[in-house]
Amino acid sequence: HENLDLMLRFGPNAWRVHNQHLEAFLAKAQMEVVERKREIELLNRDRRLNQQAAAVELGRLEQAWKDGVQKNADIQTACWQLEAEIAGLKTEAEALGIITDDSMQQD
Repeated sequence: HENLDLMLRFGPNAWRVHNQHLEAFLAKAQMEVVERKREIELLNRDRRLNQQAAAVELGRLEQAWKDGVQKNADIQTACWQLEAEIAGLKTEAEALGIITDDSMQQD
């Protein structure tokens, strides 16, 4: 009977205090969620900016590589053309008697 009297006398206040603690805990947890979401947004923004910058750099490097490959192909083609021209000039010089096979072998 005494416990029942104590509960009736102090119980509502205990529940109010407990509810206040729970509400404070909830408010703190909600603030923590808001803060974490803000941090995630900032992190994602930074990641996106870094990826965009990397995409620009990768595009520049890819173009430089393509330009280098094209330059090498152009140089190779020019070398083949010069070799063909040299061979034609040697044949022409031999036909005109300007050079002989013996003089070619000395070079």
